[in-house]
Amino acid sequence: MSEDFWYMMSEKSISDNELEEVWYKERIPAKYADAFLYYTRNKPEMRMNFYSLMVHESCNFTAFVHKNPDGSYDYGPSQLNSRNLTNKTFQKYYRPTDESHITNKYCFYMVETINFTARIASSLPGMTKSSSSGSQFVSAIPTNVIPKA
Repeated sequence: MSEDFWYMMSEKSISDNELEEVWYKERIPAKYADAFLYYTRNKPEMRMNFYSLMVHESCNFTAFVHKNPDGSYDYGPSQLNSRNLTNKTFQKYYRPTDESHITNKYCFYMVETINFTARIASSLPGMTKSSSSGSQFVSAIPTNVIPKA
């Protein structure tokens, strides 16, 4: 953490939400941080999970374009696959309706992935928020996967 961060923490009292925002802004490149915070503002239970996904997919925010063996590309900090850019159904459901915090095309792709991830998380059966668990999402219903014959 930067010295500025610790100095700011010692000089004033801030809320948990403000502290969380500072934490993310210290780690996410500036051109993505505001959009990340804005588009996850109503999804705090998935914020850390999505941040972790971006760190992994973008090699800690150092790689924003990756060519896949099948010829498609992954773009942005969340590595949205290029096939989704031409998929009309994907664009219909996950395209941002408010583009006020989008700074570039990779930021746009990140927001589409946020919308996609939020929809998956909200539609999983029995998913509830838990503060006592090590995981942000905890299934309240046992899940058995039975392969089709």
